[in-house]
Amino acid sequence: MAEAKDLTGKDAHQRFAEIRGFFLERLGQSGQARAELYFRAKPGDAREPTEEEVVRKWSEKTWVSVNDIYIGIHRAFEAATKCGQVIATFRNCEPFVAGRVKELSDSRAEQWG
Repeated sequence: MAEAKDLTGKDAHQRFAEIRGFFLERLGQSGQARAELYFRAKPGDAREPTEEEVVRKWSEKTWVSVNDIYIGIHRAFEAATKCGQVIATFRNCEPFVAGRVKELSDSRAEQWG
């Protein structure tokens, strides 16, 4: 079976690399020098997905454009800055990415409703 691709022809591996790169770049811009995603479970909580697993999950959702994921990440960093907080992990961005997806879904429903 062929691997799913997004509308731009990118597969999950390509999308993962792009999303990871964008997130790490934003981390760097916020003053955090980290070159990789966390790929180990937090001590004491082996059931929580790692940061890498969360990014992979979003990269596999090929119906969500990478650009919309970027918008969610950008919004997370902007919100954190406004509140005087920092983004420490991609998990902090996930609600904003999900919010962007919901925003798009709602606008499509209104368009067809």
